[in-house]
Amino acid sequence: MLAVGEPIARASFAQWFYVMPDTSFARSSDDVRSLDRNAFVVILDEKTAKWIPTCSEANLFALIACAEADAKNWEDCEVIWPHCRTSEDAVSQINDLPWTTLSLEEVIQSLRDRTHWIAVDLQKCKVVSGPSSPYLYRNGEGGKNVPQESIYLNVAPWWVLQRDVAPNQILDCRTEPPTRVLPHRTGLWGDECIRFFASEMARLVREGIEWTKTTKKGMRVGKPELTVEIHRKWLMTPCPAFDDRTPREDLHIAKNWISDLSTNQRYRMEHGLRPIPLPREFSGYETAPMGSHEVILYFEACRTLLASGWFWLIQNPQYQSAADLEQRLKETMKEVLLTWVNTAQEDGLTPAEIIQIERERMPLIAAEDQHGESCDCPICDAIASGKFGPSFLFFDGHHLELEDDFAFSLSSTLEEWEHNGGCMGGEILGMDDEDDLDDEDDEDDLDGEDDLDGDGEDYFEDFDEEDVEEDADELTSVWQNSSFSMNPVSGDAAKLLTMAFQVAELGSEIQTYSSFDQTRLEVIKQLNTAHRDYQFAMQSENESRDRKAILASRFKAMLETIATDYPKLVSRAADLQSQVDDHMRSLQTRS
Repeated sequence: MLAVGEPIARASFAQWFYVMPDTSFARSSDDVRSLDRNAFVVILDEKTAKWIPTCSEANLFALIACAEADAKNWEDCEVIWPHCRTSEDAVSQINDLPWTTLSLEEVIQSLRDRTHWIAVDLQKCKVVSGPSSPYLYRNGEGGKNVPQESIYLNVAPWWVLQRDVAPNQILDCRTEPPTRVLPHRTGLWGDECIRFFASEMARLVREGIEWTKTTKKGMRVGKPELTVEIHRKWLMTPCPAFDDRTPREDLHIAKNWISDLSTNQRYRMEHGLRPIPLPREFSGYETAPMGSHEVILYFEACRTLLASGWFWLIQNPQYQSAADLEQRLKETMKEVLLTWVNTAQEDGLTPAEIIQIERERMPLIAAEDQHGESCDCPICDAIASGKFGPSFLFFDGHHLELEDDFAFSLSSTLEEWEHNGGCMGGEILGMDDEDDLDDEDDEDDLDGEDDLDGDGEDYFEDFDEEDVEEDADELTSVWQNSSFSMNPVSGDAAKLLTMAFQVAELGSEIQTYSSFDQTRLEVIKQLNTAHRDYQFAMQSENESRDRKAILASRFKAMLETIATDYPKLVSRAADLQSQVDDHMRSLQTRS
């Protein structure tokens, strides 16, 4: 059984994205003005508080981050302060600020003549602001009505924001006492879940229900519909061990809040600072809700356990009528889970490590050597150069939505799922309502037999390159899939990254230009090599201008060859040549 603090891992088909640095989420003085006027109060208990008469912007944001982290007391604030700092302008430790400890009555008296103040009540889970302080808002409260002088807070669902409050109202009790709803990880990842799966599978076997099928490849497997049925039943059945909540409710307690808490560390990294994990001494470290990565991994873990149970039953028919069948299934699935969560996937991370990172409220970071190790992709080459800063990874979890079932969806509530249109599957696959996938193909996918290593002929058999070219004519840009090209970016590094996406698109077009053969593969390799040499030279301070000019000419010559051999790609090759010329002219101007 997994311990409460033990990490978990993911199946190899989980979806990853490389996310380049983005500071759009960051708090800045452009978005929030006049912050230095604000006094700040931290209410410690029913009798005392700490306060400072003025608070700088950097320190204010770090203090707010303590509330966002769900600090329960002053000791928590002391422990997580380094984790909450996003600027070197903030003091190193929270106790370095000029705090004064006062009674609550003294604090209220001190605030009577002030309109700019913010108070955090650690006991009652409240953030309160004075009449002229920045407008406080949380997820779901944005939009046009938010004034310019405002602060967004990613607080837990049990925290309350109160705006435009008079000092004598600070002590007003909440209508309901704060209740932190905590997940039951031990049950979700341990005995409760495994016992349920084993019991349901043993019941089906004993009742004589046909629980196997034979795939097109001649393998006997458990019926996919029974796998889905057991999984759904587990997620949607209230469990006494979970305070009569369903396992699904436990998974989604505060998923979005936890997932967004890595923002501070992303901001630190993007500004050249060392990321700081959430300390284990923090009171909420072990008991915090699950984030989206753990929820996605849990889906995959459940499917892995059920598949292992069916496999064991098929391999051991002599035990199907045994009195201890359920116990044997439990022992088998426990071993499978322990192996699965600690087995590194193709990217080098185990599911255990991924969940540990999320618990530390850190972003997933792509190692430089992870890019391009077995890939000739121009995008991977560009990112691997390290010139564009850190790359961040995340799961999108779209395969959960393809189940077309609220039970497995990442939507937290049924209303949210219905508002989003229920299933994403038809939209992603481009199907009309009356369209569907072949039933047997669906079943094979659930069996884990989807042809991930195949040549994709079934998918591309109806591909019409003429349609692609007709669509291209309707767009102002010659590029179809390189979104960077539609949004001009500045700076040499950004231009080179844009070009990497466009070269990747060019290679993709060559693959689908006509029947793909070894000759076309060699053309793509030559294109990628020419681009790589050019890009690395442009980024190097040691390369001479003459050497850069030679490599630029080679890259342009390769593009000319592609334009000659693939007439439909002339406009895209010409656009890249023009970008190379512009880049070289800018180098000459600077010299």
